[in-house]
Amino acid sequence: MKYLLKNIACAIMLLFLFNCVTEPVDNIQDDLSISATQPQDGLESPSTTCSAQDPKARLTNNGTLDVSFQIYSEDGTMIGDEHDVEPGETSDWESFEPGETVFVVSNGTSEKIIVIDMGTCMA
Repeated sequence: MKYLLKNIACAIMLLFLFNCVTEPVDNIQDDLSISATQPQDGLESPSTTCSAQDPKARLTNNGTLDVSFQIYSEDGTMIGDEHDVEPGETSDWESFEPGETVFVVSNGTSEKIIVIDMGTCMA
């Protein structure tokens, strides 16, 4: 009886912790495929070599929730911002200066931050 109130509060807290339904950050990582490649979407032909073009990025949402996608330069300036990219959809290409680039992908309940040193001709 001495610890009854504490035990009830602990049980209620555990009940809330284990019954929450959200998409964990691990699913965002599994659904993201981030790699630096030569663009192959018709903007450049595979036989054409790149000549010092700025890097660019876009997001393909392979998850089950809408996601937002932000790109920041190494000095913290926002370069690009795409909101509510629906499952199965792809955001627009965003071009930016070469250098360390921070990509932030969030789905409202969790957030994933990826830092890549982007060079010329990378996408």
